[in-house]
Amino acid sequence: MNVIEINQLTKYYGKHRGIENVSFSVEEGEIFGFIGPNGSGKSTTIRALLSLIHPTSGSATIWGKDCIKYGSELRRDIGYLPSEVFYYEHMKVIEVLNYSASFYDNVDYTRIQTLADVMDLDLNKRIDDLSYGNKKKVGIVQGLLHEPKLIILDEPTGGLDPLMQQKFFDLIRTENKKGATVLFSSHILSEVQKLCGRVAIIKDGTIAKIENIRDMQKHNYKKFTLEYKGLIDVHHFNLEGITNLTLNENTLHFLFKGDINRIVARLQDQALLNLLVEEPSLEEILCIIIKRGLVMNILKQELRMGRKSLIIWCLSLAGILMLFMLLYPSISSQLEDFQKVFKSFPIEFQQAFGVADLDLDTILSYYQFPFTYILLAGAVQAMNMGIAVISSEVREKTGDFLFVKPVTRNRIVSMKILAVLVQILITNAFVFATALILVTILSTQYYNIGLFVLITCSLLFIQIFFASLGLFISAFLRRIRTVLPISMGVVFIFYIIFLLNETLKDEKLGLISPFGYFDLSELSKTMNYDSLYLLLWFGLVVLFVFLTFRLFSRKDLPSI
Repeated sequence: MNVIEINQLTKYYGKHRGIENVSFSVEEGEIFGFIGPNGSGKSTTIRALLSLIHPTSGSATIWGKDCIKYGSELRRDIGYLPSEVFYYEHMKVIEVLNYSASFYDNVDYTRIQTLADVMDLDLNKRIDDLSYGNKKKVGIVQGLLHEPKLIILDEPTGGLDPLMQQKFFDLIRTENKKGATVLFSSHILSEVQKLCGRVAIIKDGTIAKIENIRDMQKHNYKKFTLEYKGLIDVHHFNLEGITNLTLNENTLHFLFKGDINRIVARLQDQALLNLLVEEPSLEEILCIIIKRGLVMNILKQELRMGRKSLIIWCLSLAGILMLFMLLYPSISSQLEDFQKVFKSFPIEFQQAFGVADLDLDTILSYYQFPFTYILLAGAVQAMNMGIAVISSEVREKTGDFLFVKPVTRNRIVSMKILAVLVQILITNAFVFATALILVTILSTQYYNIGLFVLITCSLLFIQIFFASLGLFISAFLRRIRTVLPISMGVVFIFYIIFLLNETLKDEKLGLISPFGYFDLSELSKTMNYDSLYLLLWFGLVVLFVFLTFRLFSRKDLPSI
């Protein structure tokens, strides 16, 4: 049974976010950790649980009852210790505790003295005479005096000396053994490690991860410390699985996850003075988990920065499609005249403008005509995005800002590539929806939906190819300040090669241009993609991406 259930809990203070979409549950009888940096949203979540604040959206329940609706009823069985404690300063400690006990039924007042003895608290002192640590002891006693079934602790050990902290931990364990459920909030991981079985990690108002404490420590990470006699070649340890690599004079530190024999192999013939392999601390493991969140921030930032450009490209492609497709009723009504006009041009001209095999009898045959231009424009868009993955950081002089962050180059580039892929998928979805609406409205008879999908999906394959080629070019050259002209030039060259192949019918030439892999006229005849071309397309995309990582991880970043 879950004592606490929080689902998509969100709290905004005006325009400022407190927490967003926080979700986790606490099982009956467990000690559940809730950790994160100061200001990450721990106290906001707890105050919402106690109905001290009202959430903007989402829900929080205790014992299956809504925290806001049944707040006063639920609080009878809740003991709460806030991070900052404030009491009536003119009162004595015993008076404050008796006053607190008066709100609960069937309180054993002898328990106050018992708890005070455990925490070494003088009950006869006035509140304003107490130090911060002793005020915290008052908070502990008043939170536990009524033997609550649920104990909520928000940064409970602040102000306590190490001896009192240990007594406090022992006290919480005792209450837990009696059946109390504990929600333990802290920014100190060693505290959570001592008490908790599971932990929710919160960062920037959102839950980054929920994990078992033992699993966090069994991530199979090892902490290496290597002390060298002379100079250290850091690039010698450019291995997958190595993180947190730091160099301090002649000592190298890093964490490694994977087959430890790979590290041993790298250490052969190395002039070492000392080697230390140990288990990483929970703090270091948490840093790795938080970095995963940082990497996702890169993806969000890339999508945020590229949204205006994406909207422009989507509207432009849809505009091209609408412009040509809306002409179809006029053209189909004067079919013979238009066909004569098209056939009067030289075959090279017809091929260049996508009308060589144009059959205006059906809407899908006509659809291939404007879609040729969609493929060209989409290729330019994708290549522009691919080149910008690395070159934009050079052009905007932000490379020294981004690539010095505690995340590997390859992980940064991976997220930037994922952002490009997401934008390509959005573009294709927008074009597909626009085309489907136009073809459906303008069609006067049945059309082959399968062929329509094949033609439209050609844009996805073309864009992925040119995006990966752009990646390779950006990794190879890096200093590219005129991205759009280069993108247009490269796409134009590949299209010219395609046209030459159409004229010369050279099979070897046909293997060079991706426009030949997804030739719309051939596609309408065969009703299928050529498996050889698909395999070649896949191989080239993988090769371009592999070379991008290979080149970029080994080359120096250009200086500003």
